[in-house]
Amino acid sequence: MAKPIGPVPHRPSLLNGWKEIAAYLDGQLTSKFKTSKAQATQAGHDFLWLELATGRSFVKLALTAVNDGAAARRRKVARMAYDSIERHLPFTNGLPPPELDEFNAELREFKFQLQELDQMFSDLPLAV
Repeated sequence: MAKPIGPVPHRPSLLNGWKEIAAYLDGQLTSKFKTSKAQATQAGHDFLWLELATGRSFVKLALTAVNDGAAARRRKVARMAYDSIERHLPFTNGLPPPELDEFNAELREFKFQLQELDQMFSDLPLAV
């Protein structure tokens, strides 16, 4: 039997086994992290596209509103969508270049539509 070191007997074979298990678990966790990261990134992309579509829909509704109060509420919601997109632009980091170009073009058009509704902007943030 191995010579005890402190309260736990010293067995190099068992210690080596733990190293192998730790390496295996590290690989499993890394794989799951990469999968989770990819899913979160895709969810971020989906959120931006959905927010853009929602905002543009509210612009159209504001333009066709007959009631001034309803038009003002719809303009406000459209602007909130734009501001939300602006805050979440870091999600565009993983977009492929063609999709990023399309997103920026749609965002420019959305801003132009908001400006037609008398919304004020300092500048247009673009996804980089």
